[in-house]
Amino acid sequence: MTNNFTESFNAWVSDLRRLPILTLYEGVVPPKIVEKLREIATQSRKCELSMTSETLFEVKEFGKSYIANLQKRTCEYGAFHILGIPCKHGALGIIYRRENLKKYCDPMFTIEVYQKTYFGMINPVSDERNWSNMLEVRQRREKPGRGLANTGLTEADHVSGNVPVVFSSQGSNPNCPNQST
Repeated sequence: MTNNFTESFNAWVSDLRRLPILTLYEGVVPPKIVEKLREIATQSRKCELSMTSETLFEVKEFGKSYIANLQKRTCEYGAFHILGIPCKHGALGIIYRRENLKKYCDPMFTIEVYQKTYFGMINPVSDERNWSNMLEVRQRREKPGRGLANTGLTEADHVSGNVPVVFSSQGSNPNCPNQST
C-alpha cells in the first residue's frame, strides 16, 4: 500500500538513504554546500602548503603565494571571507589539520539558518495588472494635499515610471541636461 506522503518522503530522502545515520544527524550544512566543499578540497590538492603556526599557512599555487589564516577565516586570495566558505588555500590548511571543512563555513550556510529564513509566512504579491487599481483606491483614501493626489500626475504616470525632473536649490539632478550649475 502506498500513499502520497510515503512517496513524497521517499523522493525527499532518496539521496540521503546511502549515508550513515550519524552523517544524517550531523548534517548542519546543506547538500549543495557539501558538494561545493568537495570540489574545493579536490582543487586544494594542486597547492603546496607551508605551516607557519597552528592556524596560519602559506599556500603556493602556480607560482603565487597566499597567506591563509584559519583563526580569522581569511585568505589573501579573498574568496574565503567574501564567500563565507573556505577557499582552496584555506581548505588545504583545514585538511592538513584533519578538521572538517563544514566547521569553517559561515553560519548563514547552516540548515538551521535556512529554516529560520523560510519559517514565516511569505505573503503573495498581487499581479502587476492590478497595481493601477490599487493606486486608485489609495488616492481615494488619502487626504487632499498629501501623496499622489497633490502631484498632478495620473496613476498611469506612476505605474509606467514617468515622473518629472524636479529642480531644487538644495541639490542637483545629474541626469537632467537642461539644469544650470
